[in-house]
Amino acid sequence: MNLTVDGQAVTGNNGPLLRALADGASLSVANKGDAPVRTLTTIAGILSTPDKAEAAGGLTLTRQFKDGKGRPANLKNIRAGDLLVVVLEGKAEQPLAGPLLLIDPLPAGLVVENVRLAGSAQLGDLSWLGTLSEAALVEFRDDRFVAALDGMPDSGNFRLVYLARAVTQGSFTLPSARLDDLIDGSRYARTAAGTLTVLPPAPVAVPATEPAPPAP
Repeated sequence: MNLTVDGQAVTGNNGPLLRALADGASLSVANKGDAPVRTLTTIAGILSTPDKAEAAGGLTLTRQFKDGKGRPANLKNIRAGDLLVVVLEGKAEQPLAGPLLLIDPLPAGLVVENVRLAGSAQLGDLSWLGTLSEAALVEFRDDRFVAALDGMPDSGNFRLVYLARAVTQGSFTLPSARLDDLIDGSRYARTAAGTLTVLPPAPVAVPATEPAPPAP
């Protein structure tokens, strides 16, 4: 390693070089060596305002919530027990060979249905989804959906789907989904954050019964 960090030389360090930054502070790092140096920035905190949709480096990401028939779901009027179809679509201005990581955190009122949708044979009543992309790895975690992609296909886009069921009543923050290029950190995309409301289950209609005939 051969760096200058805020003007000071740093050499001969084979392990990670860590620096903590206070709010508003800056850090200047220059690589003086011949080999590339990877960087990672971790930020912890609570957002004062919801995330807005953002795209950088030619990547874009969209997220749609639909019901089982393909109609847009009303996120302010979800019923406990409802099944949602979450459609995640990404696009790149040009094909990418490096790995991509897609993470979609769940709001507290939803859980992932552990069913992997890949290919029309598994779609059943969800055949309206059309052709879906293959992912190198898919994980259904308690609090998020995760998919790893081996780059972006020649078509320049992908389409992944998972199912989520509303289980807990209340109003919840809907975190943003995020797509990251694991080689080039300047290429990423995220969806806007929002809110989701889960209402009590819809009342079940009980058929009316005819009155019993009078006793003779």
